Amino acid sequence: MVDIDRVAAPVLAALAAVAGSFAVAGTTLAFVVTPAYDVVARYTPGALVGVVVSQAPGLTDAVAYAVAFALTVLVLAALVGVTVELALRLDVPALGVFAVALLVTAVAAVTTGSLFRALGAGFPAAVVVLYFLADPRPPRAALSPARRRVLRAAGGVAVFGALAGYAGRNTAVREPVPADGRYRDERVAALEADADAKSLAVDGLPGLLSTNAEFYTVDINSADPYVEAADWELRFEGAIDDPAPVGFDALREREERTDAVDTLRCVSDPVDGKLTDTAVWTGVPVSALLEGREISSDCGCVMVHAADGYEVEFPLAALRDGFLAFGMNGDPLPRAHGHPVRLLVPGHWGEVNVKWVTALEFLEREADGYWERRGWHGTGPVNAVTKIWATERAPGAVTLAGVAYAGTRGVARVEVSVDGGETWRDARLSERLDGALDGDVWRQWAYTWEAPPSGEHDVRARAVTDDGTVQPRAETDTFPSGASGWAETTLTV
Repeated sequence: MVDIDRVAAPVLAALAAVAGSFAVAGTTLAFVVTPAYDVVARYTPGALVGVVVSQAPGLTDAVAYAVAFALTVLVLAALVGVTVELALRLDVPALGVFAVALLVTAVAAVTTGSLFRALGAGFPAAVVVLYFLADPRPPRAALSPARRRVLRAAGGVAVFGALAGYAGRNTAVREPVPADGRYRDERVAALEADADAKSLAVDGLPGLLSTNAEFYTVDINSADPYVEAADWELRFEGAIDDPAPVGFDALREREERTDAVDTLRCVSDPVDGKLTDTAVWTGVPVSALLEGREISSDCGCVMVHAADGYEVEFPLAALRDGFLAFGMNGDPLPRAHGHPVRLLVPGHWGEVNVKWVTALEFLEREADGYWERRGWHGTGPVNAVTKIWATERAPGAVTLAGVAYAGTRGVARVEVSVDGGETWRDARLSERLDGALDGDVWRQWAYTWEAPPSGEHDVRARAVTDDGTVQPRAETDTFPSGASGWAETTLTV
């Protein structure tokens, strides 16, 4: 092998290994990049995560995946390079091919836990190495033949990668259960109809209910955990006298089962961001499961655990108002939203609304959860927020519209200023939705400005909660405790 081969062979072998792994595993836990993604997610500083999520929420996973992909290729290329170099020094190239296949397969199997699918990484890597080792002697004419060999190999890996990408997209498990509307009973239908009737008719303004596909997702995973409903149970641990778990069927059949409307907002949601949504949830109040169980937590706090290793600690009093949801907008809870069961805690930041919930641990003393260990402080009540999401123009008038949300504190009114905050006028509000979980639901607002003068105008919007508190003007970043401040935009007439 010439020098260019010594660099190209390991890199192309690593790329082929990743492509082969994706072909057989897709974006599941068996994909060889998934463990690297988990490392990136767990060890990236919380402040940096906040910047990426708040500035480009749609690119967060893509950025993490790109870093994880690069790390995976780097590690595999290093392992392949060392293995091939040893085989050449020992003058046993055939052994090098076998060793690469075995080593890459072993690394993939150990990191992903799937031996069969690990072969999808090992075999393509070995084929690439075999191609380069078939004639290890340096070519006679400078490096041009070697370069042609590298280009042919690169082209082959590129074609294989394209085919693997197509296969991997069909391999990925995206939805563990069908969206069959099994929970869309009369009450769910009534709540949906109520939201539809109360939504303000402004072009560009989304409805009061978000579809399951539209509802934002933020979590710590590259591949969401796959939990079968039949295998799920909620465990009770720590300072509680009755630790008897509750299974999925037992939860679903409880007489306290009901449907409720609830809004969630991510702590990394900017003031005018899109990480706030509302849905109709089907489930059981947490208080129903705690009834008859004596809790002796000295700190009055609970740690909630999830199937993906996520955990968050917050006050027990907030948990008692919680809701265990297994349905979303009439369908079984989608996998991306925590199938089979997630926790909802009205009025609190999204990080407390744990997906794939598995255990409630009642603590003797306070402890930091996953995001708190990374510098975040998003376990308390949400900050009040007003968002400007739509501008509708008509002859002689402009209508500004959006949503306002203040958790369980409620939104009494929204005020709009078109002169940078010098004067304020009341916007019209959508009626409060029926079935809100402890009042925890957003409201739409719209303000029509008649005959606005030409030019640029500094528009501001702020909410006033039910107790008369005006949304603070002071601006804060999403990190560490959530964004706050008035909504602002420049309107050109």
